[in-house]
Amino acid sequence: MVRRDQVSYESAAAMVTAAIAEARKTGFTISVVVTDPAGGLIAVGRMDGAHEGTAEYARKKAYFSGRSGKHSEDYVHDRLTQDEIIWRALSSDSDLFLTPGGVPIVVDGATVGGVGVSGAPYATDAALARAAVDGATDK
Repeated sequence: MVRRDQVSYESAAAMVTAAIAEARKTGFTISVVVTDPAGGLIAVGRMDGAHEGTAEYARKKAYFSGRSGKHSEDYVHDRLTQDEIIWRALSSDSDLFLTPGGVPIVVDGATVGGVGVSGAPYATDAALARAAVDGATDK
């Protein structure tokens, strides 16, 4: 269940499972991370064979989306490519990995967490993160 202020472990685990199930169809090995709005870990999944760095990249994508309420893909395309000062400031933050694959978890208009996926090409990471949110047991 997803609470109004945070994603439950059960729902986060369902999101991880959903993303991994979709990743198996693509042939890519990924990591999936679900965080609360402050970036605290709720659930992590790293497929067999996924590079060890993918879990950290996924965490950073989830952190950004959970904190900002924005899809990392949209933010990169809509904002950062248009504002060099913001790009430089945010790209220097070691807690962020601003590439597609981060999706906010929104319930009743409030951001209650973020999902990050890493290990596939960027567009696939983004699609798998959306599949993870769609896999929530109770939104």
